[in-house]
Amino acid sequence: MSRLVGRNGAGNITSSVDIISKGMIPNDYGFEYIYTERSSCGSVLLGETSSLQQISLIAEFNSSEILCGSYELALGDRKSPCVSYNASAHEIESALLALNNTLNTHVDARIVSSSVQFPYGYSVYFNGVPFHDEWPLIKITMENFGKGNCEPFVGGMNHRPVVLPFKDKNICSIGSPKLVAVVLDSDSAFGGTFDIHYKGSTVKSIPVTISATPLASCLYYS
Repeated sequence: MSRLVGRNGAGNITSSVDIISKGMIPNDYGFEYIYTERSSCGSVLLGETSSLQQISLIAEFNSSEILCGSYELALGDRKSPCVSYNASAHEIESALLALNNTLNTHVDARIVSSSVQFPYGYSVYFNGVPFHDEWPLIKITMENFGKGNCEPFVGGMNHRPVVLPFKDKNICSIGSPKLVAVVLDSDSAFGGTFDIHYKGSTVKSIPVTISATPLASCLYYS
């Protein structure tokens, strides 16, 4: 029950709100554009904040490979304990989740060329919705990169980190340019609407339960 009063103090208004049911907030939803233009295939757009960020660790050879050492991760204004130079994907993922400014984070480790001396690079995926409209940016501070509060690197020289936030990555199809697939998939029941960008226009609020014929009509008359 709430009580509303006008600015002049007169004319009290009383109202009530009844909650009929509480809905479920969907997790891990998103979308991808699929391009048929070959010149766009494999290109990426870098941005200041992104749900996909790539960590690369680089050093030059100086008589031995890297044998030990650690570094600090920062996410926004929060910093992790030192992680090993050869940390697994799970260890990087746990370090980021412990900072408590993302809810659902997944990390993939990839084996990189031996010429960079470090054994792995990492792709970090932030899923769901960011806390404050934008995803926090991963940072690796040089003062704690194999020195400072972390264990010094043994082996290699000129050690340096690179973090790239991928704002967009083009996904390409070599199939028919006249065929576009719209796929909606979920592990549980879901509802709501989505928009389609088509021929310079936007068809808004299409129900996820729409069938083929009504969808074709929406696009034809857009």
